[in-house]
Amino acid sequence: MFSRKGSCAILIFPIMFLLFCLPGCQPATEPGDGVENNFVEQGTEQPTEEERAGETEEIRPAEEPVSDESITAETENPVDYYWPWLSHGNLLLSSGEAILGPDLFESDLGFIAEFPVGTEYSGRVIWLVEDSDVFALEWVDLSFDVEYYEQNEWVFAVTFDFMIENLQVEQDDEGLQEFSLDLYDEQEGFAVRIEKILLGENMEGEFSTEPIDYVALDITMIASGNQ
Repeated sequence: MFSRKGSCAILIFPIMFLLFCLPGCQPATEPGDGVENNFVEQGTEQPTEEERAGETEEIRPAEEPVSDESITAETENPVDYYWPWLSHGNLLLSSGEAILGPDLFESDLGFIAEFPVGTEYSGRVIWLVEDSDVFALEWVDLSFDVEYYEQNEWVFAVTFDFMIENLQVEQDDEGLQEFSLDLYDEQEGFAVRIEKILLGENMEGEFSTEPIDYVALDITMIASGNQ
């Protein structure tokens, strides 16, 4: 005969097994399992490279076509012109000082340009003096080249030279003295006229923070062409 204690243990194991197999007694899933599975099933597909390229092309602003007018404007530079190299003009002083080129900050820059036939320009060009007493000058000599281009090709160059003599300068410590001139020269259809010379000592400059000494010339250039 089996004892009562052993029979109870034998009965308990089948009962627990049956309870465990019932639907309501299965272990619960993790809280996020259902959401994750649904997301995998319903998730959006990644776009392909072709689709991405298409989206980029759709949002890219349309490029404006280049008009014929803009192309023409870029190629409308005169093909026949003079080019005065006054920016490299050499000014020799009676003191022996040579100044290679005017000061581009203080001078009129309109001379640094193409001069097609029919162009006329007037302006003031300034050379800064560093090693001389401008009020002790007796003469100054200006020389520079003018080149001519035809169909944008170099053709020839001429040299202009102007000697300004007999400067009757009053001795002074500072100030501005000016003298009227009437110097004129024309070569190969290009004319240069010097109308005035100005000598400044301890003068205020347009851009310089310190007083400057200078020689200035009022110049007119005319491109008349060979007629």
